[in-house]
Amino acid sequence: AVVSTQSTGKLFHTEEVELMLSKLSEYYAYVVEKDGQTLLPQYLSMYKITVSGVEYHMIVMKNIFSTSLKIHKKYDLKGSTVDREASEKEKTGPHPTYKDKDFIKDEMRIKVGEEKRAEIMGML
Repeated sequence: AVVSTQSTGKLFHTEEVELMLSKLSEYYAYVVEKDGQTLLPQYLSMYKITVSGVEYHMIVMKNIFSTSLKIHKKYDLKGSTVDREASEKEKTGPHPTYKDKDFIKDEMRIKVGEEKRAEIMGML
């Protein structure tokens, strides 16, 4: 993934892109109805790039981590534990990304204030 302060880019498989395109009008109507106040990812653009005859699909999403605070550990949480543990390769490098099972194993918790909790619960 490519990360900036305002957006994140991620490569997707063709099957994932086809599914996204089939749901795009429904997704768009939902995000507009909620005035952007949703826990769903906010997709900004999609690109198809061909390099040496191989097609790549890249989707740019709004970066929810746009902050001046330093991020010490990053988790990609999907809400499932099926195949959701970071590989040794994913755990290496300057900015490793951990997954759901790692979050549980590390005994991590997400703490939010009462006002933010009410806002999030209202989105569910």
